[in-house]
Amino acid sequence: MTPPYRSDHCYCRDVLFELLGCVGVAYMAASIVGRLRARDSAAAEDSALPAAPELAALPPSDEGEERTLASLRIGDIVQYSGDDFLVEGALPMSPGRSDRPHQFYRLTDGGKESFLYQGADEPLWLSRAAIVVGENPPERVLHDGLQHPLLHAARVTTLKRASVGADYGVGETLEVCEYFSGTSRVIAIFSAGKVTQTFVGRRVPPQLFEILPGS
Repeated sequence: MTPPYRSDHCYCRDVLFELLGCVGVAYMAASIVGRLRARDSAAAEDSALPAAPELAALPPSDEGEERTLASLRIGDIVQYSGDDFLVEGALPMSPGRSDRPHQFYRLTDGGKESFLYQGADEPLWLSRAAIVVGENPPERVLHDGLQHPLLHAARVTTLKRASVGADYGVGETLEVCEYFSGTSRVIAIFSAGKVTQTFVGRRVPPQLFEILPGS
């Protein structure tokens, strides 16, 4: 059987299609190579640039921190027994062990002055009292005709400069002595060198205080 006749015109058309296909493939290959070269060049430029400086970590914010009797600050309000007391002095003290710092505060309500001591036990609500003591805290204290034996003594170190009834510097050794007579009354003596403060007060469960953070 005679093969179908194929004209030169058809032959030329097939060759043309093959050439166009080759050109298309070559164009695509060139495009891919160009993109790869551009990517490598950009990567090289980026590596040559100086590294961006690391941003310093911001210090933790204490905004919104819940206030407790162990973290009062000057300007806070302590509500107790129907009165509002403004914190005007705050002295943190280290007991020298792994315990949390003790705190000593001076508070005012108009012309009324009170003190709050948060030690290892329930807080002490204190007022100034004229009690005669020697240079060293005694074993017993006489007040209002009652003998108050020494119940607890703690030696602490002041952690900042503050004025809380007296002026204290950083790193001072402060001896805190508590005396108890069997009643609800507590005698507290704070001694630091030649500075001695004497107070009378009582223990108060912490839930009886309300704290309003200052602005």
